[in-house]
Amino acid sequence: MHFSHWPNAAANWLGPWNLKTNQYDFINLDNVERSVKISKSFIERWGQHASFAAFQPVNEPWWNSDMGVLKGYYRQVRKIV
Repeated sequence: MHFSHWPNAAANWLGPWNLKTNQYDFINLDNVERSVKISKSFIERWGQHASFAAFQPVNEPWWNSDMGVLKGYYRQVRKIV
């Protein structure tokens, strides 16, 4: 079996990636806000736990992510942390 990752890569949490136009059809700000709320819930529940050492809001952000939206997301989560 051959695993193909990079040709299929997309950061769809920001919105649907269109392979034909090589851009987002639209930015899903509701999903970004959902991610902020999940981060807040996680930090509130586990942030003071003795074994909690670090929090990574996005694992390996995609190189085609909308940088303005991604930076805004990081800023919101940083305030929570």
